[in-house]
Amino acid sequence: MDPCGFVFHEACWSILQHAYQDKHIPLARILEVFPSLPLPLCDGIPNWDHNYEGLTTLDDKYFPWHGEWKAVNFPALEQQLLHPKSNPYQVFGLEDLLKDIQQSPPDPKLIYTATSSISMGDCFQRLPLEIRNEIVSYLPTADIFGLRLASRAFLHTFWCQAFWRTRFWPNADRGFLFEIWYQHGTRDWRALYRRTNNSCLTPGLQNRKRVWKLAVALRDILDSEWMDISSEPRVEFLARTDLKWKRLAGEFPKMPTPLKGLIRRTPTFYSGCREFRKEHILIPQHLARIAVYLVRDGDGHYISCFKFILTGGKTICLGYRTGQLALVDTPALKGFILAVGSKGIHGLQIMTAPGSLTPWIGSHDQCPKSRWLVTDGPLIALGAGFDVFKIVSLAVGEESTSHKSLNDHHGSLHNRALWYPDIPSPDLFVGETCVTGHNSTVASEYEPLCWVCIGGLGGNDLRYLQEIMIPSYGQVEWIRFHYTDLDAVTLGRSRPDPIDVSRFAIDGQGGEIIENVEIQLTKNGKLKSFKASMHANNQPWL
Repeated sequence: MDPCGFVFHEACWSILQHAYQDKHIPLARILEVFPSLPLPLCDGIPNWDHNYEGLTTLDDKYFPWHGEWKAVNFPALEQQLLHPKSNPYQVFGLEDLLKDIQQSPPDPKLIYTATSSISMGDCFQRLPLEIRNEIVSYLPTADIFGLRLASRAFLHTFWCQAFWRTRFWPNADRGFLFEIWYQHGTRDWRALYRRTNNSCLTPGLQNRKRVWKLAVALRDILDSEWMDISSEPRVEFLARTDLKWKRLAGEFPKMPTPLKGLIRRTPTFYSGCREFRKEHILIPQHLARIAVYLVRDGDGHYISCFKFILTGGKTICLGYRTGQLALVDTPALKGFILAVGSKGIHGLQIMTAPGSLTPWIGSHDQCPKSRWLVTDGPLIALGAGFDVFKIVSLAVGEESTSHKSLNDHHGSLHNRALWYPDIPSPDLFVGETCVTGHNSTVASEYEPLCWVCIGGLGGNDLRYLQEIMIPSYGQVEWIRFHYTDLDAVTLGRSRPDPIDVSRFAIDGQGGEIIENVEIQLTKNGKLKSFKASMHANNQPWL
């Protein structure tokens, strides 16, 4: 039977209600979002990208995009300190903690002030104190401590009770202490902040802090809002039939066939993502800025929306708007470098001109990356596919008459493929057919290519290569290269200290190098075996 709902602990649901403050939890939106998540066969629980804020870890036997979490049977010390079995809502000892804090803050006359020594060359010193206090109220605490070191105009912040009060606002780092949100009167807020450090929290508050982070992340996803596209760019797009398209997407699994006699309300899938809607727009002329909206799902971010801002102030949106965004000033758009996970687009770099890239927007660590959406000519149109809160596919359209280049369908694999952990340097030669066993032409399916550099810069590390190691049984899921004075390099995923292995010695110091590699694949394209041919150089490395 299919589940007819999604189960929350009573305590977790109560905390989610506090995350929404005086608003109602959008039940309809929950029932829309949750079916867009995969249900792994191992537990049947909707698979978010979070690790329950520390209770599970990614299984390093698999690549990150496989999303294989492993349960912790014997929790490490840091996981035990989260106290997951303690009631996170009805916290024992909380009233005593609040009573122990001094109700009256220190006498302002005893507070150290050094404003007289501040240089008038400090631009922040020119602002009224009230404006400076307003600025720091919106910044994370760690950023404020850094700002205090950069500008002496913020020295007063450390002793300002009004500032410490803002640390307990609902969206601040002590927002999980919701019992005091609406309390009025005097209190030593700095002392309370210190008493609620991780090392001082009771087991119940430790667990509440963990659950609170999950509730806030879920709230931000549920609150993402679809932005309707105006009819003008859509009509203009439909009139264009001369565009050449290139597309990248997450992993779209084959939907299982329902069992006979069972009626599925929502089709279930076990990994990857689903595409519920597609939209296309023409890139507007007179572009001034691009806003890229982000949504946090667990430990990483996804791209959820683009907003194109014209010089006259008009805007065109494509996607789900959230409260987190990055702005890029650019009059032109030449494509994107993407970081793509199995569940969608994690991050991107915008190419504003040939060779000119913005810093990464969103998440890109531990993500396959590709240059496939960098265009040869002007980027004319943009297409995106969505689940119910993020972008799961992205496509760019350019003039079909654009000249062929390295980025074209017949160009270099450097630009076409989805690479992990990073895109290889153009200086590296990559065979076009032997890499995957078949002539892969475009990154049309989610098939990241993993690579490692075994020779180092200019091949200088080959002289230290002494051994190749592979698993003795089953498929060749990994290959490890050992060196005399360097760390081992592994292609694929394996345990740190595998047991059943086969070893092949190489005398790199004596001048022996790998000359060519032959591979044998299984029927389903998996690596079955490989043969490395050596060439003995007459001259040893010096």
